[in-house]
Amino acid sequence: IKFLKTFTSATYSESIAGVQPGETVLVREEMTTSAAAPGSREVVIKAPSDGSQFETTESVFIEPLPHINILDTEIRPNPANPGQKVEIQVEVKNIGDTSTLVETKATFGDKTQFDLISSGLEPGNTESQQFSFSVPESKSGEIKIDVTSRIVNNLIDKDLRQQRKGSASQTVKVRQPADFTIQSVSANGPVTAGESIKITAEIKNTGGTSGTGTVRLNSQIGSDSQQVSLNAGQSRSIPLTLNTQPGDAGRVTPTVSVGGTDTTKQTNVEIRAPAGFTIQSVSANG
Repeated sequence: IKFLKTFTSATYSESIAGVQPGETVLVREEMTTSAAAPGSREVVIKAPSDGSQFETTESVFIEPLPHINILDTEIRPNPANPGQKVEIQVEVKNIGDTSTLVETKATFGDKTQFDLISSGLEPGNTESQQFSFSVPESKSGEIKIDVTSRIVNNLIDKDLRQQRKGSASQTVKVRQPADFTIQSVSANGPVTAGESIKITAEIKNTGGTSGTGTVRLNSQIGSDSQQVSLNAGQSRSIPLTLNTQPGDAGRVTPTVSVGGTDTTKQTNVEIRAPAGFTIQSVSANG
């Protein structure tokens, strides 16, 4: 016996040999409905044999299903600075045939947030969902964002829910943090003990964002500091001062550092003793 089954324009066939007179056989067949539009459909079963043919028609109702699509993912700001808050707006649309609850998951690096459209998303409607993440202070380069919107309905087959979810990926570019470097250090000199040593440090921000740092001067005879704010790529000359005392004659090595870095630059300054007057001799007439 050869069975022919027609369902939504697809025909399935199966043959069974050796069926005896009066014998009953059970035939099972799985037919895919995923490509079919919702509504009532007919299944036509034919069993042609030598000299006779059996035919029957059964009705199958295909339930309407939701289908989620992510239309757009907007990231603000992008590029972002280390430590800055990033807002992610996701546009979710139900392109299916019935309403559903929708859960959207946003993953930002190793952080994850969830948002539920609890009122249900009607067919053809669009909903905006918001997420907010903070860029790590020490992070630079790129951070990947993955967004997935899924159907929340356990009555729908798991595989169908997987097929009808929406997903999207984007990348946030993170600028390099401010990075202050000491380009050069210079000083006036030699100086006489009791005078001031004027030191100039050329500081540059070689990072990708603006920042503020402290330029520090340390030496055997004293210290000084100045705060500096620089945009990305900007440099500036920072004046620093050491006050000497009459007893400071000799050579000093002022050391300049900036921010929290270990980078330092030094210069040498000679401090001369002040002029000294002595009475070598005394004479008088008479």
